[in-house]
Amino acid sequence: MNIKRLKSWMKQAVARPWKKSYSVSSEALADGRAAIGLLMFVGAILSCLVFHSAQAQSGRRAPKPIDVAPVPTPSIDPATVPKPKPTPSLKIPVLVASYTPASIDVSTLDAELVQRTIIQRLGESGALATRGGEEMRRKDAEKTARNEAETYVVWLELENSSTYGGALSTNRDNPENYSIRFVVFAPQTGRTKAQGQISLGFYRRRSIGGIGLPGSRPDCYPNTNRNLDYAMVMGAIEAANRIISSFDLPLPPPCG
Repeated sequence: MNIKRLKSWMKQAVARPWKKSYSVSSEALADGRAAIGLLMFVGAILSCLVFHSAQAQSGRRAPKPIDVAPVPTPSIDPATVPKPKPTPSLKIPVLVASYTPASIDVSTLDAELVQRTIIQRLGESGALATRGGEEMRRKDAEKTARNEAETYVVWLELENSSTYGGALSTNRDNPENYSIRFVVFAPQTGRTKAQGQISLGFYRRRSIGGIGLPGSRPDCYPNTNRNLDYAMVMGAIEAANRIISSFDLPLPPPCG
Protein backbone atom coordinates (compact mmCIF):
# COMPACT_ATOMS: atom_id res chain seq x y z
CA MET A 1 0.00 0.00 0.00
CA ASN A 2 1.12 3.54 -0.84
CA ILE A 3 1.40 5.40 2.48
CA LYS A 4 1.43 8.76 0.75
CA ARG A 5 -1.86 8.04 -0.94
CA LEU A 6 -3.42 7.00 2.39
CA LYS A 7 -2.37 10.22 4.06
CA SER A 8 -3.72 12.24 1.11
CA TRP A 9 -7.03 10.46 1.34
CA MET A 10 -7.36 11.18 5.05
CA LYS A 11 -6.64 14.88 4.51
CA GLN A 12 -9.27 15.09 1.81
CA ALA A 13 -11.80 13.37 4.03
CA VAL A 14 -11.26 15.90 6.78
CA ALA A 15 -11.18 18.94 4.50
CA ARG A 16 -14.34 18.10 2.50
CA PRO A 17 -17.71 18.72 4.11
CA TRP A 18 -19.69 15.61 4.89
CA LYS A 19 -22.86 15.10 3.02
CA LYS A 20 -25.73 12.81 3.80
CA SER A 21 -24.95 10.86 0.70
CA TYR A 22 -21.52 10.64 -0.79
CA SER A 23 -19.62 8.09 -2.70
CA VAL A 24 -16.26 6.58 -1.88
CA SER A 25 -14.06 5.28 -4.55
CA SER A 26 -13.05 1.66 -4.54
CA GLU A 27 -9.44 2.67 -4.37
CA ALA A 28 -9.98 4.56 -1.11
CA LEU A 29 -11.84 1.64 0.41
CA ALA A 30 -9.02 -0.64 -0.49
CA ASP A 31 -6.53 1.65 1.14
CA GLY A 32 -8.63 1.79 4.34
CA ARG A 33 -8.93 -1.96 4.53
CA ALA A 34 -5.21 -2.22 4.01
CA ALA A 35 -4.55 0.21 6.87
CA ILE A 36 -6.87 -1.70 9.20
CA GLY A 37 -5.23 -4.95 8.28
CA LEU A 38 -1.82 -3.47 8.97
CA LEU A 39 -2.91 -2.35 12.44
CA MET A 40 -4.36 -5.76 13.24
CA PHE A 41 -1.17 -7.43 12.10
CA VAL A 42 0.97 -5.22 14.31
CA GLY A 43 -1.35 -5.87 17.27
CA ALA A 44 -1.14 -9.62 16.71
CA ILE A 45 2.66 -9.48 16.71
CA LEU A 46 2.68 -7.49 19.96
CA SER A 47 0.27 -9.95 21.57
CA CYS A 48 2.52 -12.86 20.60
CA LEU A 49 5.53 -11.13 22.06
CA VAL A 50 3.75 -10.46 25.37
CA PHE A 51 2.48 -14.06 25.53
CA HIS A 52 5.91 -15.58 24.93
CA SER A 53 7.46 -13.24 27.50
CA ALA A 54 4.90 -14.32 30.10
CA GLN A 55 5.53 -17.99 29.30
CA ALA A 56 9.25 -17.48 29.72
CA GLN A 57 8.76 -15.77 33.08
CA SER A 58 6.42 -18.49 34.37
CA GLY A 59 8.73 -21.26 33.19
CA ARG A 60 11.77 -19.83 34.98
CA ARG A 61 12.49 -21.82 38.16
CA ALA A 62 13.68 -20.32 41.41
CA PRO A 63 17.20 -21.36 42.41
CA LYS A 64 17.41 -24.24 44.83
CA PRO A 65 18.34 -23.27 48.40
CA ILE A 66 21.85 -24.12 49.45
CA ASP A 67 21.93 -26.76 52.14
CA VAL A 68 24.14 -25.61 55.04
CA ALA A 69 25.37 -28.31 57.36
CA PRO A 70 24.36 -27.57 60.99
CA VAL A 71 27.22 -26.57 63.26
CA PRO A 72 27.41 -29.01 66.18
CA THR A 73 27.17 -27.43 69.65
CA PRO A 74 30.33 -28.22 71.59
CA SER A 75 29.68 -30.25 74.72
CA ILE A 76 30.91 -28.71 77.98
CA ASP A 77 32.57 -30.93 80.52
CA PRO A 78 31.26 -29.98 83.99
CA ALA A 79 34.69 -30.69 85.42
CA THR A 80 36.23 -27.93 83.28
CA VAL A 81 33.67 -25.28 84.23
CA PRO A 82 35.31 -22.92 86.73
CA LYS A 83 33.56 -22.93 90.07
CA PRO A 84 32.36 -19.58 91.40
CA LYS A 85 34.61 -18.08 94.00
CA PRO A 86 33.25 -18.32 97.53
CA THR A 87 31.83 -15.14 98.92
CA PRO A 88 34.30 -13.70 101.39
CA SER A 89 33.15 -13.63 104.99
CA LEU A 90 31.72 -10.32 106.11
CA LYS A 91 33.23 -10.81 109.58
CA ILE A 92 36.90 -10.41 110.43
CA PRO A 93 38.23 -13.65 111.95
CA VAL A 94 40.16 -13.15 115.18
CA LEU A 95 42.05 -15.75 117.23
CA VAL A 96 42.58 -14.86 120.91
CA ALA A 97 45.49 -16.61 122.62
CA SER A 98 46.97 -15.98 126.06
CA TYR A 99 50.15 -16.71 127.94
CA THR A 100 50.55 -17.36 131.67
CA PRO A 101 54.11 -16.78 132.87
CA ALA A 102 55.68 -19.20 135.28
CA SER A 103 54.89 -17.13 138.34
CA ILE A 104 53.24 -18.16 141.57
CA ASP A 105 51.49 -14.77 141.69
CA VAL A 106 49.60 -15.28 138.40
CA SER A 107 46.89 -17.92 138.43
CA THR A 108 45.91 -19.82 135.31
CA LEU A 109 42.27 -19.26 136.27
CA ASP A 110 42.87 -15.50 136.34
CA ALA A 111 44.44 -15.59 132.88
CA GLU A 112 41.53 -17.65 131.56
CA LEU A 113 39.04 -15.16 133.02
CA VAL A 114 40.76 -12.33 131.15
CA GLN A 115 40.79 -14.33 127.91
CA ARG A 116 37.12 -15.34 128.16
CA THR A 117 36.06 -11.77 128.91
CA ILE A 118 37.95 -10.36 125.93
CA ILE A 119 36.50 -13.02 123.62
CA GLN A 120 33.01 -12.24 124.91
CA ARG A 121 33.44 -8.50 124.37
CA LEU A 122 34.94 -8.89 120.89
CA GLY A 123 32.05 -11.19 119.99
CA GLU A 124 29.58 -8.41 120.77
CA SER A 125 30.85 -6.63 117.66
CA GLY A 126 28.96 -7.91 114.65
CA ALA A 127 32.04 -7.37 112.47
CA LEU A 128 34.36 -9.77 114.33
CA ALA A 129 34.30 -13.57 114.48
CA THR A 130 36.35 -14.55 117.53
CA ARG A 131 37.56 -17.87 118.84
CA GLY A 132 39.91 -18.92 121.60
CA GLY A 133 43.35 -20.35 121.00
CA GLU A 134 45.77 -22.41 122.98
CA GLU A 135 48.37 -20.89 125.28
CA MET A 136 51.40 -19.58 123.42
CA ARG A 137 54.27 -17.18 123.79
CA ARG A 138 54.40 -13.90 121.95
CA LYS A 139 56.80 -15.12 119.27
CA ASP A 140 54.57 -18.15 118.67
CA ALA A 141 51.53 -15.88 118.29
CA GLU A 142 53.40 -13.81 115.71
CA LYS A 143 54.37 -16.96 113.81
CA THR A 144 50.79 -18.20 113.91
CA ALA A 145 49.59 -14.92 112.39
CA ARG A 146 52.09 -15.21 109.51
CA ASN A 147 50.66 -18.63 108.67
CA GLU A 148 47.07 -17.34 108.66
CA ALA A 149 45.47 -16.11 105.43
CA GLU A 150 42.79 -13.88 106.96
CA THR A 151 42.77 -14.43 110.73
CA TYR A 152 44.21 -11.84 113.10
CA VAL A 153 45.89 -13.14 116.24
CA VAL A 154 45.37 -11.36 119.56
CA TRP A 155 47.99 -12.27 122.15
CA LEU A 156 47.28 -11.62 125.85
CA GLU A 157 49.39 -11.73 128.99
CA LEU A 158 48.32 -11.10 132.58
CA GLU A 159 51.29 -9.65 134.48
CA ASN A 160 51.96 -9.24 138.17
CA SER A 161 54.57 -6.68 139.07
CA SER A 162 54.68 -7.52 142.79
CA THR A 163 56.83 -10.64 142.45
CA TYR A 164 60.50 -10.21 143.20
CA GLY A 165 62.81 -13.13 142.77
CA GLY A 166 59.93 -15.60 142.75
CA ALA A 167 58.75 -14.70 146.25
CA LEU A 168 55.02 -14.72 146.95
CA SER A 169 53.53 -11.26 147.29
CA THR A 170 51.88 -10.54 150.61
CA ASN A 171 49.14 -8.65 148.76
CA ARG A 172 48.37 -11.06 145.93
CA ASP A 173 44.78 -9.97 145.37
CA ASN A 174 45.58 -6.29 145.05
CA PRO A 175 44.60 -5.10 141.52
CA GLU A 176 47.28 -2.42 141.75
CA ASN A 177 49.85 -5.14 141.07
CA TYR A 178 48.29 -6.44 137.85
CA SER A 179 48.12 -5.34 134.25
CA ILE A 180 46.87 -6.81 130.97
CA ARG A 181 49.11 -6.65 127.93
CA PHE A 182 47.71 -7.24 124.45
CA VAL A 183 49.17 -7.34 120.95
CA VAL A 184 47.26 -7.72 117.66
CA PHE A 185 49.22 -9.44 114.87
CA ALA A 186 48.14 -9.10 111.23
CA PRO A 187 47.69 -12.23 109.09
CA GLN A 188 50.29 -13.25 106.47
CA THR A 189 52.84 -10.64 107.62
CA GLY A 190 52.72 -11.01 111.40
CA ARG A 191 53.13 -7.26 111.77
CA THR A 192 51.85 -5.56 114.90
CA LYS A 193 48.52 -3.91 114.17
CA ALA A 194 47.86 -2.68 117.71
CA GLN A 195 49.19 -3.14 121.23
CA GLY A 196 48.64 -1.76 124.70
CA GLN A 197 48.73 -2.34 128.43
CA ILE A 198 45.84 -1.90 130.88
CA SER A 199 46.57 -1.32 134.55
CA LEU A 200 43.96 -3.00 136.76
CA GLY A 201 44.51 -0.64 139.68
CA PHE A 202 42.20 1.87 137.98
CA TYR A 203 39.34 -0.64 138.20
CA ARG A 204 39.73 -1.50 141.87
CA ARG A 205 36.34 -1.62 143.54
CA ARG A 206 35.94 1.20 146.03
CA SER A 207 34.76 0.49 149.56
CA ILE A 208 33.51 2.41 152.57
CA GLY A 209 34.19 1.00 156.02
CA GLY A 210 35.42 -2.24 154.44
CA ILE A 211 32.20 -2.72 152.47
CA GLY A 212 32.68 -2.84 148.71
CA LEU A 213 30.63 -0.44 146.64
CA PRO A 214 28.81 -1.76 143.58
CA GLY A 215 30.77 -1.27 140.40
CA SER A 216 29.78 -0.59 136.82
CA ARG A 217 30.39 -4.13 135.57
CA PRO A 218 27.84 -5.19 132.90
CA ASP A 219 25.46 -7.88 134.14
CA CYS A 220 26.32 -10.35 131.38
CA TYR A 221 29.94 -10.72 132.58
CA PRO A 222 31.21 -12.88 135.47
CA ASN A 223 30.34 -11.49 138.88
CA THR A 224 32.26 -12.40 142.01
CA ASN A 225 32.89 -10.72 145.33
CA ARG A 226 36.61 -10.90 144.77
CA ASN A 227 38.03 -7.46 144.16
CA LEU A 228 40.66 -8.74 141.72
CA ASP A 229 38.08 -10.57 139.59
CA TYR A 230 36.09 -7.38 139.18
CA ALA A 231 39.21 -5.46 138.15
CA MET A 232 40.25 -8.17 135.68
CA VAL A 233 36.82 -8.21 134.02
CA MET A 234 36.71 -4.43 133.69
CA GLY A 235 40.32 -4.28 132.47
CA ALA A 236 39.65 -7.03 129.93
CA ILE A 237 36.62 -5.13 128.61
CA GLU A 238 38.77 -2.02 128.18
CA ALA A 239 41.44 -4.05 126.35
CA ALA A 240 38.78 -5.51 124.06
CA ASN A 241 37.42 -2.03 123.34
CA ARG A 242 40.87 -0.90 122.23
CA ILE A 243 41.21 -3.95 120.01
CA ILE A 244 37.84 -3.23 118.38
CA SER A 245 38.85 0.39 117.80
CA SER A 246 42.08 -0.75 116.11
CA PHE A 247 39.89 -2.22 113.34
CA ASP A 248 38.15 1.18 112.93
CA LEU A 249 34.91 -0.35 114.19
CA PRO A 250 32.33 1.30 116.45
CA LEU A 251 32.09 0.03 120.01
CA PRO A 252 28.98 -2.11 120.49
CA PRO A 253 26.80 -1.68 123.57
CA PRO A 254 27.75 -3.99 126.46
CA CYS A 255 25.92 -7.31 126.46
CA GLY A 256 24.46 -6.41 123.05
